[in-house]
Amino acid sequence: MRSIPAVIVSMLTEGIGFRGVLIAAALLVGHASNAAVGLDPAMTKMLADPNVPSDRTKIDWAKLPKVKAERATVFRGKKNEAYSIHSYLCRFGGEFWAVWSSGFVYEDQPGQHVRFATSDDGLHWSKPKAVMPRPEGNIRFITRGLWVRNGELLCLASRDSVGKYFGDDLQLLAYVWNEQAGKWEPKGLVCDDAINNYPPGRLPNGQWMMSRRDCNMKKSMLIGGVESIGGWKTAIVPEPADGHCLTEPCWMTVAGGVLAVVMRDENRSRRIYRAFSTDNGNTWTTPVRTDFPDARSKIFTMKVSRGPYLLINNPNVLNPDPKITYMGLRIPLCVSFSKDGLVYDRMAILRDEVTKPRMPGRNKDPGYMYPHAMEHDGHLYVIYAANKEDIEVLRISLAELRKLGRSNEGETE
Repeated sequence: MRSIPAVIVSMLTEGIGFRGVLIAAALLVGHASNAAVGLDPAMTKMLADPNVPSDRTKIDWAKLPKVKAERATVFRGKKNEAYSIHSYLCRFGGEFWAVWSSGFVYEDQPGQHVRFATSDDGLHWSKPKAVMPRPEGNIRFITRGLWVRNGELLCLASRDSVGKYFGDDLQLLAYVWNEQAGKWEPKGLVCDDAINNYPPGRLPNGQWMMSRRDCNMKKSMLIGGVESIGGWKTAIVPEPADGHCLTEPCWMTVAGGVLAVVMRDENRSRRIYRAFSTDNGNTWTTPVRTDFPDARSKIFTMKVSRGPYLLINNPNVLNPDPKITYMGLRIPLCVSFSKDGLVYDRMAILRDEVTKPRMPGRNKDPGYMYPHAMEHDGHLYVIYAANKEDIEVLRISLAELRKLGRSNEGETE
């Protein structure tokens, strides 16, 4: 693990305030020190926006600012391609690339595969094509992101048999883009009995890391990926003390090189869970339930250059449809801002228009969901699924985000 002085020096270099230094130091020496410096011993405090009441069922969405954004459609669902979800973005070869899971009618049914499209500007997209042929029999593919590694563009996809949540034959595979042939080709096995949530990201020590769930939903981190696409070691993420089933982890490096991973709760607490690592992901604290509201949907976190840390999710814990009791409404889609990646002090709306699916299909919920985002040339690009039918992109000025991300106390850049 990194020493306390090293973390503190790093954080001060990054301009993080005294509160952030205390939090990082407390993580290194244990929860008792958290209490000693007056911080939440369990690190459950995650949202401190005065426009969001402590009773998360009483949020007045009209009081939240709305982000100005340009919107584009990457793919509009149609007959026999009526299900679209798990979308990801990246830049490669001077273009934007988008990939997503494409199914016939409903979620993760046999025959689901991966489609992709490209764009010069992130707003005008090519006609979608397939990464791989639709599988036959009881097999499905689930898109797992785009990974630029050693000058190659890789598309990650899990492959398994439909039946249990993830089949016993679960594998994470890679496909590489062949520019000369103008097509994707199989690259090989990334990890057996594994499905990630987002593509690998760089650790402070230069290694790659991504989350892993096995066929029994056990969570861990895969660290490595430098020597080969299949060269990983496993770091276990502990189960929460309350026994809740956590899924879809998303991690990022926050102030001082501390890693923070957020997770969705399948046990319907309607709250985000979180854990930390101070040793490049090799060990993790026990995940705890935070006070950050979540509709029970996918979460994405990142930091923009010269700006705040971002968390994008569906924070509505209520659902007006009496038939849908297993999750909150995935409207609105929001972005929240933090100076240290630990506590978020402002929330804003990305999409809040009333919407619903055009075509029938099992588990096709209304809303704007499963976000992924990237920064390029002064803008943030956010890709997401609308109603699990359409794939859309928002383009947002980073100047707009930095303005919104200033603290409610009026702090400037």
